Amino acid sequence: MEFKTKASLPFMAFGSLAGLLSGLASAELNSSSPALLLFLLFFFLAYRLTPFLLKLPPSQFPEGGWSAVRALKLGVWTFLACWLLVWILVYNLAL
Repeated sequence: MEFKTKASLPFMAFGSLAGLLSGLASAELNSSSPALLLFLLFFFLAYRLTPFLLKLPPSQFPEGGWSAVRALKLGVWTFLACWLLVWILVYNLAL
């Protein structure tokens, strides 16, 4: 499997989990503030945990290792799409 695909999978999983919790919190509290906080928290967790979940030493990451810029390039759109899709679905089902 290609590195970009492997690195995107944890962002999809964390984005979906964040979307689920965001949808439930937003429906319960009638506010989107918890959703934005959960988005930031889970994206940070995905950024920090992806190298450990891939079980690769930093030397095997292409272009010099894992960094915040690499996480933004590889994972932000995947995370955002999964988070937004699941958040809207759960929010509408919970209402």
